Amino acid sequence: MNSQRIRAAARGLLRGRFSAALAVTLIIWALFALAIIVFDSALFLTGVADYETGMTDVVDFSYSGLSIALFILTVAVAWLFLAMPLRLGSARWFFALADMGYPSVDCLFYAFGKGQYKRALAFNARMFLMKFLWRLLCCAPGILVSGAGAVLGRGDMALMVYDLGVMLFTFGLVLSGFICQRYFLARYIFTSSSEVTGKEALHISVEMMKGRKASLTALVFGFTGWFLLTVPTVGISLIYVMPYYSASLGIFAKGAVDTSLAEKRYAESEAANTASAADAPI
Repeated sequence: MNSQRIRAAARGLLRGRFSAALAVTLIIWALFALAIIVFDSALFLTGVADYETGMTDVVDFSYSGLSIALFILTVAVAWLFLAMPLRLGSARWFFALADMGYPSVDCLFYAFGKGQYKRALAFNARMFLMKFLWRLLCCAPGILVSGAGAVLGRGDMALMVYDLGVMLFTFGLVLSGFICQRYFLARYIFTSSSEVTGKEALHISVEMMKGRKASLTALVFGFTGWFLLTVPTVGISLIYVMPYYSASLGIFAKGAVDTSLAEKRYAESEAANTASAADAPI
């Protein structure tokens, strides 16, 4: 299914379900806003930032080792313990929606359920580590080259080396984003079954995304115009765009998983038939 058909299917899927999809989106936004407030408050309370005349002025980070530690801890808590589990709940809800269901908003808090939170944290930590390592690997050449340019100091040669490093870093960032799409299905797979471990979900996602990363890229870039529309509408259009975008990703994930499972069953059936034919008496 190409990106145009997926978007058309998403629009059809949201008819009669848009209010629920919007409610899920608004709940996520509200909790993310809370995380930002906590993050912003941590900057002020730990002394990492100083607020004057409505502006934020970052002070010397050597001000207090304790302040920096508290700041990092607050960010980690807000992201790892709140934002990431909510992303799992969102994936579960839109995956169920793509299955033509009427999922409850309770699905959004799936990761906070009994026996699920530790499992979700372990999965998110593994996912974060894998993506971080890929980005580090792809961006390391650019970082090293631009660093060499900075060490060289001033001059045309130093500037050329630094610019080359920036280009390599940008290319590495884009390349790592494309590579990390291999893990796109992991959240949907992980939340669809309590029996699947985080390691298994990532491995299955890598296998299922083979030959599908370009299609996912096309789908995501197909929403460029929609997201640009948020500028003249001062973000109001996101009320429609985000449920539409999330539903499209859910449909893509559902189609990819179902197709991969069907292909696997067919391959196993063919292998069984071949084995039976080989064992049959002549």
